[in-house]
Amino acid sequence: MAGTPESGRAKTALIVGASRGLGHAIAAELAARGWDVVGTVRDQAARTPLQDLAARSNGHVTVEQLDINDPNQYAPLHERIAPPPWTSCSSTRGPRTTRTPPSGRFPPRTSLR
Repeated sequence: MAGTPESGRAKTALIVGASRGLGHAIAAELAARGWDVVGTVRDQAARTPLQDLAARSNGHVTVEQLDINDPNQYAPLHERIAPPPWTSCSSTRGPRTTRTPPSGRFPPRTSLR
């Protein structure tokens, strides 16, 4: 598999803002390359292309809720997704406020090798 390193484990990416647009395109491309993808959406009740991708992915795409404008959601998300060894973390969405998310919440790896 293209996304499988020598260890035999699939590469895993966290994509913040993957419900549609660029984030969804990145999620779809990485999933097509064999990566496991965790994509975030602001509202899990709203149907988005990411939910459709997850439904077709045989468990390789997971949808998590995250509103990056609410810092109280960072730690619970981190607790839910912390176990995988993250290969990549990408944010296609910036906060709508001047508040900056605290650093160190997620591993700093950002390359898409």
